[in-house]
Amino acid sequence: MACDTLRFTRITSAVFQNLKNNLAGAGIDVPAGNSGSISGKGITAKFSWDGRDILVVQVTDKSFLAPSAMVNSELEKFVAGAGGQKVCQ
Repeated sequence: MACDTLRFTRITSAVFQNLKNNLAGAGIDVPAGNSGSISGKGITAKFSWDGRDILVVQVTDKSFLAPSAMVNSELEKFVAGAGGQKVCQ
């Protein structure tokens, strides 16, 4: 079950690397590169970073027991903790 697509700004290379390190530290598999799929804790998501400022993330699979709003909120916390900011849509 997919969740809404999230867009984040202020994603410099340092912020992106910090985010990837934080996710890996939480047991989430993060591939090398600027795009791909992350997975862990029962969640799978695809991501794409433009290499400058914008990161786009969409959860593509999750437990039906975890509401999309809760999953997206946790992703937003990881990004904010690394120094990024959600783009309001």
